[in-house]
Amino acid sequence: RDRSPSRGLGDVYKRQDLYVYLNDKLKSWPQYEKYALAECCRCKLLHMIELCVAINKSSKAKAKVYELDNCLQELRDYMDIAQRAHYLSEKQFLTASKRISEVGGMIGNLIKTLPPN
Repeated sequence: RDRSPSRGLGDVYKRQDLYVYLNDKLKSWPQYEKYALAECCRCKLLHMIELCVAINKSSKAKAKVYELDNCLQELRDYMDIAQRAHYLSEKQFLTASKRISEVGGMIGNLIKTLPPN
């Protein structure tokens, strides 16, 4: 059994909550117009969850944390596009933005705990 200390990503539920919330909203987007953007968001969210698991099991955790941070920025960009295209209501966008910011704060805290190069 792995006895190494957690690297600060114990709150996987917060990231899963973000996935559940956004995935529910993505389902309501009309497929003929919005399929590609919705699918990009879903894939990005799933990749972020995979990275969270990998960070705690990887010797290359630092690179994975930065990859996770980049994924989150891409997700922010996708949500901005969705809001400007009126795929998300203002309320849905604000809620998604808040949840993304919460995860971003957790990633930022994790980055601060990483050893320097």
